[in-house]
Amino acid sequence: MEYLMPAKTSLGFFQRPSSFSGYSKALMSGLTRLLMVCLIAACQSPLGGDKAGRADLSLTFIISGARQPSKAARTSQAAAVSAAATAQSRLILPNATTMSISLLPEADGEAILAGPTAIGAGSTTVSVPLTGIPYGRYTVKAEAFDAAGALRFTQTAAGLVVGLETASVRLNLVPAGADGTSLIPETLHDINSEELAAGESRTWLIAPGSRLLVAHSLFLSNLTADMQVFLQSADGQLHSQATGSDGPSVRLSTVDLPTDQAAYLTVYNGGSTSLATGRVFPGPAMVTVPEGTEPSTGLHVVSFAMGATMVTQELFQHVLGFNYSESGQLADTIPVGKVTMYDAMAFCNTLSSLEGLEPVYSFVNISYYSPPFDASINAALYTADISKNGYRLPLLSERIWATRGGSTTTYYWGDSAADADAYEWHVVISSDQFKPVAGKLPNGYGLYDISGNLFEWSWGSDDQAQPNPSRCGGTSRNPVEGYQEVTHIGPTVPEAGGGLDYFDNGFRVVRSVQSFLSVSYDANGATGGAVPQDLNRYQPGNSASVLANTGTLLRSDHAFAGWNTQADGSGQDYAPWGGQLEIASTAVVLYAKWLSDVVSLNVGQLEAIPVGSYQRDATPASITRIRQAFRMSATEITRAQWVAVTGWADPVTSFSLGTDDPVQNVNWYHAIAFCNKLSLKEGLTPVYSVAVAGVPVNFESLTFLAIPLLSSADWNAASADWTANGYRLPTEMEWVWAAIGATSDARSGDIVAGHNAGAWNKGYAASAEAGAAYASVGDYAWYDLNCVNPDNRTNPAGLKLPNELGLFDMSGNVCEWMWDTYYGVLPEGLVDSDSAAGRGLGAVNYRVKKGGSWNYPYNWCAPQFRINETPNTQGASVGFRVVRP
Repeated sequence: MEYLMPAKTSLGFFQRPSSFSGYSKALMSGLTRLLMVCLIAACQSPLGGDKAGRADLSLTFIISGARQPSKAARTSQAAAVSAAATAQSRLILPNATTMSISLLPEADGEAILAGPTAIGAGSTTVSVPLTGIPYGRYTVKAEAFDAAGALRFTQTAAGLVVGLETASVRLNLVPAGADGTSLIPETLHDINSEELAAGESRTWLIAPGSRLLVAHSLFLSNLTADMQVFLQSADGQLHSQATGSDGPSVRLSTVDLPTDQAAYLTVYNGGSTSLATGRVFPGPAMVTVPEGTEPSTGLHVVSFAMGATMVTQELFQHVLGFNYSESGQLADTIPVGKVTMYDAMAFCNTLSSLEGLEPVYSFVNISYYSPPFDASINAALYTADISKNGYRLPLLSERIWATRGGSTTTYYWGDSAADADAYEWHVVISSDQFKPVAGKLPNGYGLYDISGNLFEWSWGSDDQAQPNPSRCGGTSRNPVEGYQEVTHIGPTVPEAGGGLDYFDNGFRVVRSVQSFLSVSYDANGATGGAVPQDLNRYQPGNSASVLANTGTLLRSDHAFAGWNTQADGSGQDYAPWGGQLEIASTAVVLYAKWLSDVVSLNVGQLEAIPVGSYQRDATPASITRIRQAFRMSATEITRAQWVAVTGWADPVTSFSLGTDDPVQNVNWYHAIAFCNKLSLKEGLTPVYSVAVAGVPVNFESLTFLAIPLLSSADWNAASADWTANGYRLPTEMEWVWAAIGATSDARSGDIVAGHNAGAWNKGYAASAEAGAAYASVGDYAWYDLNCVNPDNRTNPAGLKLPNELGLFDMSGNVCEWMWDTYYGVLPEGLVDSDSAAGRGLGAVNYRVKKGGSWNYPYNWCAPQFRINETPNTQGASVGFRVVRP
């Protein structure tokens, strides 16, 4: 059976009074707490007779402790040898030569004295024999003396029970609760230690998981030069020590303490007079905020640690050495105020360095942060690396996500503002004053004052490279709703004021406690634009949505075609919008994939058309996403090209000037037949299949006369293999995307974050005029006013100016056949170009034509203007152009 001896005081936790009368500071330089574990071998006498109800005991006191090596030291063999040697040195009572023990009955009975037992020069333990000890409950008093007989140490502990059932006893003179746990609650933020007499020490047992231990630091205030402090794990190993000669405020590292064990904190007064020890308080007590997706930003938030409270004036003072909160609001436990974001960042870096963590922030033009009102800091540049494990300010999504505390209600405590008084300091109940931290109930994640009290600085964005300084959470001078406030302000607001209540600005810290993986994008040779940024932080096994070309990447003579895991395009392709990337165990880089312009020996220049999206009409929700890049012939197919590819006669009309004019008098069946013949001529896979009376058409041997001039159900049912690499007709949505200039649209304001939101009302392809204006349409298009009078015909392809993508005659000359079947209206909402809706709706007895013609009015040149014909229709106003991957 084990007994832990309690010595409870009115402070609400256990402490032990000790005396080191006359013991010099020099002798105490190696002091650690006297953890005197008494190993008692109990030899019980039989009942009755002289020894009835008595036991013979041998108490073994540990009088030396091993210094715990640091994490770094434990990594080397040499350090391990050194640590072993240190463990043999007399860290406890180095000059003590004898020890006396007294057992003081806690009921009736006389004191039992054992006395003096010699302490060997190299001993780490002392055994004190006790014989014939009557059964009962005792207080143990241990006294150590030096060679001159001077008392050097006194310690007492109550609760040693000797009785019939006692087979063995473990007596721990460092007080603890009877059940082996400390009465210092885990939620305790600090210890207010009492005055210590000369030579007196006091030890506290701190429970595992206590907020005093979850941080990496313990700070002690108001120490004098004669005071020493020690921090040990439950097994007696010394982890950290400091003296008051280091300054009135000292820090003990708790980094190496086992997180699942208790710890002992000892303060010793080595002076000749009584001294007050001040307070013991932790570095930021951190709580874990779980991962999740923040609804307001849509970003995935990786689990992180956040300070349970705002940084107090006391902690700020200890770390940076100054405190410029308002004079009327000075108190150790009130959040620090009147801080710039630079102050907060400097605090984070300094505390990180104190705790052996990696500082997150880098400063340019600031060697060390200077006090406020120094204009030189306005020129400072700063960057952040949140992959480092040091303290930092929260990102915007982290701050909002943490505020919710896991709730989905209007406020983190519920839906009623009437319940706010229990959770936040606001203007109605605060008397216009800031309040000590943790005075209200926390949110669901254990965060106090996450709204109210003072504003809190945040990085203000989710991009670590692009801060947007902001303050969040409201203050005690705001109404309840103030916690929802996010104000983006400059990082030096407390200097400039700017009309804001700058003394309301405080902060709390966070740390990245979970390594995360990123998905980044590489421009891979782009000559313009910027890569998109995925600000999410991922864990292995997460899925990432592949981003679009929101930064409008451009490359000369190429078109953006999506992303690939290899720069040379040999890896896995990923399309924007709906493409999902599975995160394995490493960060992912996606490289821009580029589709190059090419020249066909048969149809000339093919311009690459990028992936992208555009708004189809005045309704912002009417969006088409072009998910696959393609190449489009720079001109309409000419009469000469028609003859060269097919070997058929020129379907010339009287409304054409020459063989370089667009081919005319061809129906939709002729156009798809041309595409297949061109594919075969260039060794590509034909796209289209047609079966007449169940027999597949052989396009290689197909003759012009075999193509119907009347409507044909068989030809109307032609199918397309969208995976084939051959030539085909464009879909209407592809054609419109190319006509408006895609992401190269030159009209001001049309492109928004890589999305063409404005070209839906262009009057003609390549128009830079506002709205549906036509002042310059004649520079780009052949239409009735510049063709019918006086020429009354088409013109050679490519004589007018091209649009932004290098495409000629996208407006005018001849209308162009599309693949799509025609229905009276376009589909609604979001449509992907490679979906069924994106390739045409409605009955198959009509097909779409686009682009206007030499004999049509100017307003038919608008890219969105739609015309339809039966697929067997021929005429002088219709031709086509081709596309291919």
